[in-house]
Amino acid sequence: MEFLNLIREIIHEMPVISTVGLVLIFGFIGSKVAQRLKLPAVTGYIFAGVIVGHSVLGLVEKEILLSLRGITTLALGLIAFTIGSELKIRKIKELGKNILYIAPLESLGAFFFVSLTVLIFGLLFPSLCGLNPEGALLGVLPLALLLGAIASATAPAATLAIMNEYRAKGPLTDTLLAVVALNDGFCIIIFGMVYGIMNGLAGGGGQLSPLLVLGHPLLEILGSLILGALLALISLFFLRLVRGRSGALIVMLGMVMVCSGMATMYHLSSLLANMALGFTLANVSKKIHLVAGSIQGIEPPIYVAFFTIAGMHLDLHLLLKIGLLGGIYFISRIVGKIGGAGIGARLAQASRSVQKYLGLGLVPQAGVAIGLILLVQENPNFSEISTIITNVVLAGVALNELFGPLAAKVAITKSGEAFKR
Repeated sequence: MEFLNLIREIIHEMPVISTVGLVLIFGFIGSKVAQRLKLPAVTGYIFAGVIVGHSVLGLVEKEILLSLRGITTLALGLIAFTIGSELKIRKIKELGKNILYIAPLESLGAFFFVSLTVLIFGLLFPSLCGLNPEGALLGVLPLALLLGAIASATAPAATLAIMNEYRAKGPLTDTLLAVVALNDGFCIIIFGMVYGIMNGLAGGGGQLSPLLVLGHPLLEILGSLILGALLALISLFFLRLVRGRSGALIVMLGMVMVCSGMATMYHLSSLLANMALGFTLANVSKKIHLVAGSIQGIEPPIYVAFFTIAGMHLDLHLLLKIGLLGGIYFISRIVGKIGGAGIGARLAQASRSVQKYLGLGLVPQAGVAIGLILLVQENPNFSEISTIITNVVLAGVALNELFGPLAAKVAITKSGEAFKR
């Protein structure tokens, strides 16, 4: 224990640059252990972060993690940009009917199934949900609907990392990328409507104007897409001056950072904005292959740092606090995602592999979900349920980020689209 305390003190006194170096080394070690166990490298990064984070050894405290936010922001921006750059209009037309059915139904599947199961459980056992048994319906209804709305969110980072690691290609991979890209939009719409209605019923504003309920999420989506598209058009000017990968990397790294910063400043979705940036460039610029190739060169260390830091943020103690409600949220979300994606794929008459395995690639959940619970925390009308929602969602994120990469690996290997290096 004395040796461990000494190590903690040394790390706590280190400058930020040294902490980043340790994060990369911890993640690298975790990936090697994961490979020995035939697990995805992403799972190794996350587990390494959990072990050295405050939940286990406490080598890297929460206060230090605040100084590493820039890495997380950059990584999410690059991930969103990469997904957007894969969505060429030609490919979308080929997938057309698949996306039209699957994307909304996988989002709605998670929303309806989580809302229904939490509502039933909350009405039967309100005290186990942390609610007052008297007037339980008034507390359970917003709790169930808000948890359902947040459950519709899917994190693209782990899914994309697994695809890159196993060099996945095929109809399942193409469909999954498109669905993940569109998921944020559907999630924002669902959450915006539920949030507006529940806030109105709880006394936030006194009226339920359809324009207010629908208007805010639609404006957020539209604003994010416009921002990304405008920055893509500006990028075209600079890309004309580029002759090699190094120049392309400098321009696009700068644009992704600008896009992420401006989206945050104007309360837009940085994921949607960066996806729009990548999508627009992929369809109007002849240098997209040069851009994509340049970004691939810096992705590995950024991915390692991102997922290791994500593991450090996970609080395993929450799993003990949430009990049955957390388990219901975790399981019902997965059932809703897989069920909704499967129904959508069958309606679209998609390929057999898409029908059977697409839902497994939608299990991971992180950034967007955490952003949504912050909105709930800030609203005094939800003060009685905000702590419950926070604990349940954060614990769900922990479980989904640990098991999500494994589910994505199963999806692409079972479908025959994995081509490991």
